[in-house]
Formats: sequence, structure tokens, C-alpha cells
Amino acid sequence: IMLSMFFKRLTSLVGMALWAGLSLCAQDVRISYEAVGKNYLLKADNTSYYPYTIQIMFTKLTGASALSQGVPYIYVSGHGSNRLLTLKRETEEVPIGFAYQTRIYKGNWKMDSDSSYVYLPPVAPRKEVYVRTLTALEDFFRKKKPTKVTGLAFRMNEGDTVYAMRGGLVCEVCQHQASDALQKEKTKIYARTENYVVVYHKDGSFATYKLFKENGVFVKPGDKVEAGMPLGVIGAGNYRQGSHLRVQMSGCFRDSDKEYAIEGRGYHSFVPVLATDEKKTCKPYPGTVPVFTAQHPQSLIMKEMTRREKQQYLKNLKGKR
Repeated sequence: IMLSMFFKRLTSLVGMALWAGLSLCAQDVRISYEAVGKNYLLKADNTSYYPYTIQIMFTKLTGASALSQGVPYIYVSGHGSNRLLTLKRETEEVPIGFAYQTRIYKGNWKMDSDSSYVYLPPVAPRKEVYVRTLTALEDFFRKKKPTKVTGLAFRMNEGDTVYAMRGGLVCEVCQHQASDALQKEKTKIYARTENYVVVYHKDGSFATYKLFKENGVFVKPGDKVEAGMPLGVIGAGNYRQGSHLRVQMSGCFRDSDKEYAIEGRGYHSFVPVLATDEKKTCKPYPGTVPVFTAQHPQSLIMKEMTRREKQQYLKNLKGKR
């Protein structure tokens, strides 16, 4: 039902000091280097709001101090221009020469995500929550017993507001490809194109919220959202099961044996723990449909806020009363 958004990008760049200015363009990230006096600065320009993990390995390195050939150096690039490393000339007599390869991964692969973090339900407080698990697309069409949970589906009415389950940075928004904008009949089970919002959390995890109404998203890339903040309104009125929200959580965990893993870490989907009230939680499993009344406890809303953000939040809350 939901497909992973994380892809490994493998690229390579060979450079020597005489060819300063040669650059690499890989999707949202452009890696380049420039001469700074007798040294060389490697930097990454990230045009997106996704974090990218960049692995640099020198296949040739002469005349530079403090760095080694054949050793991977790992950096995380946020939005904008990021300094990666400086090649410092070791001696006046020997110029710097180098060749290197890069691997670029979407996400922060240097962080361990917290699968036990408690999330708010994405529906309005005091509304009933009906949630079920989503499984891999091939399991669904082959009518096999679910082998992997890829997300959660929350029952909603068309036009209901979707709320952020956790605070974070909005990385990507799509709000012009809702399938119900073209087809109104309630026959859809799955659609390749739908509106969505991707939010990046402090622990390196991502939440993808899907099936927003056409032009129904309230946020834009680069926005900072707090837990419980409205993200948009739901659409999906053309689905056989009725309007609903689909949420996929993806995190970086140190349990990967894949060839492309970094320090044993890799991204995969996980089932979040949901707050059912101030103290209780639930974790949906295949074959279960938890039902409870949504609450947005202040303790969870403010959990990851700074002191200043908490003060501002409480001030705004007081002003609304």
C-alpha cells in the first residue's frame, strides 16, 4: 500500500587539485570543491529540505594532512550550503592531489531512531479513532497473510483535519495529484498518485501523511510544525473503504545487514506507538482495529520543545481561552 521513499544513490567523482571547480550533481545534492589558499574545501549544496547523509572515500590522497585514503568519512547535509571537510596542505613542497567517491543517502544515517516514542493520533481531539495496519502491496493483491506492516490507516470523513503526530520539519509537500480530483466513484483501492506531506523528526525518522484533498495542504517545505498542529484536510472520497488517512513511519535503525548500511544502520518502516490518553498507549498489529477517543495531551505536544517554545506555546494557549 505504501512504498518506501528511501533510495541509495551511488555516484563517484574523481578530481585532482589542478581541476578545482569540478562538481557532482546528484538529485537534490550538489557536491563540489574549491581552492582556499593552498587548501581545498569540499562542500555540499542541498536544495531540498531533506537531510542527506554523504559518505566520502578518498581513492587517492597525497600531500594532505589528518585524512587517510580508503577510510569513509560521513557527513549529514541539511538545507543550503554545508561545509564537509577541508584538505589541508601538509608541506609547502608537495601540492595536494586527490580522487574520491561519494555515496549519497536520503535521511540521517548517523542517528538511531526511537521506535518507542509515543505519537499523537492524527485526528482531532474528542473524535473516535479507528486505525488498522497496512501491508505490502504484493501481499494485498496476492491475498497472502501479511508479512510486513508498511503503515497505518486512520478512518476519517472527507474534509476532516489531519494533525501532526509529532513535531518536525516539513521536507516535502504534494497537493496537486489527488486521484479523487479526477475520479469520484468509490472504487479505488490503491492509486499511484496522491497528495502527501513528509515530516522529518529530531531522531532521524520520517512520517509520510497521504491522501490529502486537492489543494488541501496547509504547510510548505521548510515549515517547522509542532505535534498537534494542523497539516491539511483529508480527501480520498473515491476509495472503496471511504475517506481515510495513510501514515508511514520510517526510521533509521542499527539492525541492517544490507551492503549499503552505514555503521550497521538502515532505514525501514515501523509501527508507531499511539497515545490513547495522558498515560495509556497502544501499538496496532495486523488483524486488530484499535478504537479509542483521540486526545492531544500537552505533555506530548511540548515533549520536544525548547524552553522558549514551551513558553510561547503556553502563552498562545492562554490567549485563546
